[in-house]
Amino acid sequence: MLSSVYTYLDRAYHSQHEISHEVSGWPQGKLIIGIDFGTKYSGIAWAGTQQPDRNTAITTWPVCAASSEGESSAKVPTTLRYTKREVQWGFSIPGNVPEDEIVEWFKLDLYKTTKAMTQSSQKLSARGGRDPAQLVTDFMERLGAHLHYILQYKLGDTVLKSKPMEFIATVPAMWSDSAKDLTRHACQNAPSLGANGRLIHFISGPEAAALYALQGLDPHGLKVNQTILLVDAGGGIVDLIAHRITQLKPILELEEAAPGTGGIFGSCWLNRRVEKFMQDKLCHLDCFDQEVVYETVDVFEKKIKRQFASKTPDDETFTFPLGGVANSAQLGVSRGRFAMKASDIREIFRPVVNQIIKLIKAQLQSIRTPVTAILLVGDFGASMYLRDRITDAGDTVLEDRSVPIFYELTQAVHLGRPFELEIAIKYDRANRNLAGAVITKGKDVLDLSTLRAGLGNIPEESLSQSLGADGLQHYRLQCEVHATFKSASIEYSLHYHGRRYHSVTCEYV
Repeated sequence: MLSSVYTYLDRAYHSQHEISHEVSGWPQGKLIIGIDFGTKYSGIAWAGTQQPDRNTAITTWPVCAASSEGESSAKVPTTLRYTKREVQWGFSIPGNVPEDEIVEWFKLDLYKTTKAMTQSSQKLSARGGRDPAQLVTDFMERLGAHLHYILQYKLGDTVLKSKPMEFIATVPAMWSDSAKDLTRHACQNAPSLGANGRLIHFISGPEAAALYALQGLDPHGLKVNQTILLVDAGGGIVDLIAHRITQLKPILELEEAAPGTGGIFGSCWLNRRVEKFMQDKLCHLDCFDQEVVYETVDVFEKKIKRQFASKTPDDETFTFPLGGVANSAQLGVSRGRFAMKASDIREIFRPVVNQIIKLIKAQLQSIRTPVTAILLVGDFGASMYLRDRITDAGDTVLEDRSVPIFYELTQAVHLGRPFELEIAIKYDRANRNLAGAVITKGKDVLDLSTLRAGLGNIPEESLSQSLGADGLQHYRLQCEVHATFKSASIEYSLHYHGRRYHSVTCEYV
């Protein structure tokens, strides 16, 4: 969700800590671009560091190659279609295109765990042999190109060329470091985003979403040392992570109480179940086609998904458009509307929500301290049925709203929190389950990543020399490799004689 992006931006902006790979602090006139890269929908917004009160979320999207505008929406579908002439994306994909020509859900393929869970839902023929990283690059290139069009229109060429850009994108908390690194490279390979070696920073959505959402919850009596479980239920992935409140005033501070978990139980799975229900129920009708399914899913997603509650009587009905069919009490059709019973909708929700509740219970068991409440955010997090089921399971739901894009941006740039802190951590071997550090690599040691440090930027005159066993002079280098742990990434740097050199690359296995 975009709130996580802007909370990150605000913390970095107000603290003046370094997040750029070349400069310390935030230079005047810099543009900060936040990208919410979602499984089903993606959003993008920007703010300037000179005037953080003036912020913009992009809400107009191209509907064809000839027009850069035409559709008004808070987000754009994360979809692609490859034709012989062009690559279509988002709203520019015609509505009458066969479903098997549309590439979707490709974000999930960047992580082997989520990829395995979606294999049966993938339409591989539409991809034309392209790997997941290439699909992400193609989508991000078009998203970035549209961003540049909007910025050029809003700011003009002269202003735009004089302002450096910093990109920040969201990734699921449950993803591995290798999946995050693969996402980073895929995004930076998009020329419109990674031009001139520009780095793209990543943050974990749940952490910053919790910081944002908890701002207005003082009436609930939050206290220091209380633990809140955040459930970020989006379109594709449900992320869970617990945070302990370490400080309320003057600014809210949180720390992770347990490692995050998650699964592919987002609202897109509800849509798939709606599609299957309609096909099983009405596929024998002559008028039944993919358009009927699209309209049904659209009504379900925009209205019923949020309004339906667990206590809705079984005999209550919800109607969907269905033209060209005579009235039929047996089918539930009357005056061009198909009536779906609450009992059927409940069955659509039930297996998906059951999986989310299992995730919540497993996360609660992994937390050593009692959890005060559960904070629901995200598109699916606004579901009354999901909230009711969690409450019925014995847990307190603290919040269940979807954060408006414009409001969250305005709120985030006023929070004023520091973003990065340097702290010393004492290593306690008694509290670890790991063996001691090994001298040589054995069968129990696995490769996680390979670090490569470039030494070309270190002045030659600063290096000492000594005579080697081969009788030749060799340079001697005593340096350190530092790891900086951020919300959803690890950055490595080479330190020599008190100076930092950004010349370390990391390749995950």
